[in-house]
Amino acid sequence: MATDDEREEEESPPEEAPEEEAPEEDLRDQRIAELEAALASAATQIESLSQGLFYSQVAATGRLVDPSGLPYDAALVNNAEAMDAAITALLLASPWLGKIVVEGDVDQDARDEVTPPAPNLLGILKEFAS
Repeated sequence: MATDDEREEEESPPEEAPEEEAPEEDLRDQRIAELEAALASAATQIESLSQGLFYSQVAATGRLVDPSGLPYDAALVNNAEAMDAAITALLLASPWLGKIVVEGDVDQDARDEVTPPAPNLLGILKEFAS
């Protein structure tokens, strides 16, 4: 048989400590979710900046028509020699991706020197007639 003390313990309402801890746990869970979201956002931003730096470095080499011709590789961002090797390999496989360098005189630009017109007989006769 149960004594009076045991009956009081059985009939007493449960302690309210778990209810008080619940808001703290909710706040902690909310804060964790906020930090995870901020971390994901920062990781996305870092990846975007890394890609921008990569393509800026590829463009700075001046060897490709379009820097996006070389696929992004995070390992190449801090390794100039590896990037140069990757660009060389790409140009060997796909030479049309390289910049075309025109050298020599191709008669496409303005000339600084003006050549006098060739003498003609009609022009000479007009000069003496006047």
